[in-house]
Amino acid sequence: MATRLTARCGLAQHVTHVCGDALTAAFPDTTFNAIVSWLALLHIPERPRLLARLARMLRRGGQCYIEDLFQRAPFAQSDLPDVRHTIFGVTLTSIADYVRDLHEAGFTEITATDLSDDWATFCGARMAAWQADRPRHVRVHGEQIYTQLDTFYKVVFRLFGSGSLGGVRLVARVALTD
Repeated sequence: MATRLTARCGLAQHVTHVCGDALTAAFPDTTFNAIVSWLALLHIPERPRLLARLARMLRRGGQCYIEDLFQRAPFAQSDLPDVRHTIFGVTLTSIADYVRDLHEAGFTEITATDLSDDWATFCGARMAAWQADRPRHVRVHGEQIYTQLDTFYKVVFRLFGSGSLGGVRLVARVALTD
């Protein structure tokens, strides 16, 4: 899907999509000008190792753009099963932890923007739209998939509402010189 969307935008000659394990995919150092990640790092238990690898894969001056979930405040004990098994949040930590990990991996010029309020609003609207079009979604995806996604949307919306879950944008650069 990503390849088709990139082609539709006229960017196929400039963007390479890779599907694989970011910790083990065979990429030499200084391969990329930019690396983009949306809602992926929270699922990776070895975030510091991954970020160090991403920094090595970027050319000098290359940038990393990340949007991810983060932990704004401690989760209630009753929320932990949903964090682990519904959103699969393996490494949900604070923004400060993300910034520290980026810095220790070799990134510079790190900016972090808390997007939590906007994301909470979006999640509520997304959940409402999903539920409003239930008959179509059940017809297209089946009852089981509808129920699983409905549960996911409800959990994410509830965790945003509790103040524990947040959304962050991180932009970081590999130094231009050593």
